[in-house]
Amino acid sequence: PSNALVVADGGRGILEVEAGAVITNRLLVGAHGCGAVWDNTSYGGVRQRGGKFVAADPNCTISKGNSLGVGQGAGGYYELLGGELESHGTFSIGCWGVGAMLIDGGTFTITNKLGAATKGALELGGANGGRGALRVTSGRVAYCGTDDIFVGRGNTADCFSSLTVDGAGAACDFGATRVNFGWGNPSGTFFVNFNAGVLTAGKLYKHRRDDTSLYCLRNKLYLNFNGGTFRAGAAGEIFGAVSDQTLANAVFVYEGGATVDTQGNECTIRIPIAAPTGNGIKSIALAKPITHVMSPVVEIKSETGVGASAFAHYVWESHAIDRIDVT
Repeated sequence: PSNALVVADGGRGILEVEAGAVITNRLLVGAHGCGAVWDNTSYGGVRQRGGKFVAADPNCTISKGNSLGVGQGAGGYYELLGGELESHGTFSIGCWGVGAMLIDGGTFTITNKLGAATKGALELGGANGGRGALRVTSGRVAYCGTDDIFVGRGNTADCFSSLTVDGAGAACDFGATRVNFGWGNPSGTFFVNFNAGVLTAGKLYKHRRDDTSLYCLRNKLYLNFNGGTFRAGAAGEIFGAVSDQTLANAVFVYEGGATVDTQGNECTIRIPIAAPTGNGIKSIALAKPITHVMSPVVEIKSETGVGASAFAHYVWESHAIDRIDVT
């Protein structure tokens, strides 16, 4: 597309952004083939260790989105270790395809600087079976958009997403913005993991379509606490409501404990906070490193339980996955 920096279009690609670099371009990583044919052979990765990347179309005043893994079967990965990444307009992680993002330093900011019409939005794992994973272990995610954050937005079944904050200095700051799980999606599974650090949002809730409550009942939202903090950016029923069927399916607390900081807001939790039951997964062993150009989304399914989420640790120097962290 015009004014887009495409990393892997119909093949494999890697981009390194180092200290001193200044880039302004719309960003597509793991594109589906920018022509008319969907392409499931595109896998790309970006590692940023410094500098500034402004992900925007400089010649456009309407929303043109930035995406990691856009297209059925395509995959995109972004690893931010330092510097600034600033998205103007929508930033999608796993739209149609597979997208993963690791924040381990630096600042990732989503804004609507292109104007009110662009809103500025963050989308994770949606649109026809998309898979998305966002993990924040250090640094900061700052949301300055004007739209809800959508996790699993789409119009067909079986989306999967995980949002994990698990570093002592990690901050995922959505302010008073609501995080909407399963908008327009008849069946999705979503995990939010509070392992360390702080996630701030107005509320976390399942979307309810006005035409049928099944859009809420089939989606599954699990909130897992193991030492992290949820900070309420607004008053209200912060994990959904019974009255409109937007309630999360479960809030589990592991040995690390849970902290909910209301910041003086009048907040209500309508779902029991409970310890998990049955057997769980502590670790996943790999017999040997797996060669790839990106960190894939790891989904753990269970026939009897609720499943789990994990994140693949990617080593850039060897272009391989050397371990799977259960999140």
